[in-house]
Amino acid sequence: MWVIWTLVCFAVLAWLGYAWFAALLTKYQHTRDSVLVFLVLAALALLTGNRIASQIAPAWTFGPKSAIAVGVGFTAFTVFSFIAVSLWCSLLTRRFDEKIASLEEEEDTILRRLDSMRWKAIRQADYSIRPDGGQGHATGEEDPASELKNVIERWEQGGGAARIRSLKVLEWREEMAGKTAAALEEEVKALGQEMLTETDETKKEQSRAKAALLKLEIREKGEIARPETLAPERSKPRMPEDEVTLRGRLQAIHAEIQGQRSARSEFMRQRIRLSWRARK
Repeated sequence: MWVIWTLVCFAVLAWLGYAWFAALLTKYQHTRDSVLVFLVLAALALLTGNRIASQIAPAWTFGPKSAIAVGVGFTAFTVFSFIAVSLWCSLLTRRFDEKIASLEEEEDTILRRLDSMRWKAIRQADYSIRPDGGQGHATGEEDPASELKNVIERWEQGGGAARIRSLKVLEWREEMAGKTAAALEEEVKALGQEMLTETDETKKEQSRAKAALLKLEIREKGEIARPETLAPERSKPRMPEDEVTLRGRLQAIHAEIQGQRSARSEFMRQRIRLSWRARK
C-alpha cells in the first residue's frame, strides 16, 4: 500500500513541478541575474537531494540512489525557486506597495484632522447657542446634542473599521449639506421604519448612527433658521478653507490609491522581467 501512496505523491509533485516550470518559462522574462540565481538554487537542491538519498538508502546502488537524489532535488528546486520568485516579485512591486502605504497613512491623518475639526465645530455651535455661556449641564440635564454625538462616536469607533466608518460619516454629511430640514426629517422617519423591521444588528446600528447625524444636522439648520436667537458674531460659520482643501486632497488620495493598485495589478499580469531593478 505504501508503494501506491509513494507513487501518488511523486505524481502530484511531478505535476506541480511541471506547472511551475511552465510558469517560469512563460510568465517570467529571465536575465543573467535570474539565471545565476536559479543555477545556485539548482546546485543547492542537488546537494540536498544527494544528502537525503545518502541518509535514506546508504547501501543502495548508484542507480536507485541517483533516482532518489534527482526526485528530492527536483522537489527542493521547485520550492526554492518558488520562494525566490515570490521574493523577487515583492521587490519589483515594492514601489507600488510603498506608495500605497504612504497614501493610506496620509489618508488616516486627514481623516483624523477632519474628524477633529468636525466635532470641534459642533461643540462650538452648541456652546454659542447656550445663553448661560456653557453652563447648561449644571442642572444635571443631559444635552440632546451630546447624546446624539455619543451615538455617532460609538458607531465610528466600533466594529474594528474606524477609518471606513469615518469616511462613511463624511459622505453622509456631504449628502446632508444640500438638503432642507424637512427632507432630513423625512429621512429620519424612513430610517426609523427601517430599524423596526431590520433584523441585522450591524445594519440597525448603522441606521441609528445615521439617524443621529441627521438629527444633529436638523438641529444646526434649525438654529440657523432662527438668527434672532444668536448673536451676530455667533452665526454658524462657513466651511473653513482648510477643510475644503483637506476634503479635496482626500478625494485625490482615493484616486491615487486606486491608480497605484491598478498599476500593480497590471504589472503582475504582464510578463515580469526578473532583474535586480524594475523596468521603468
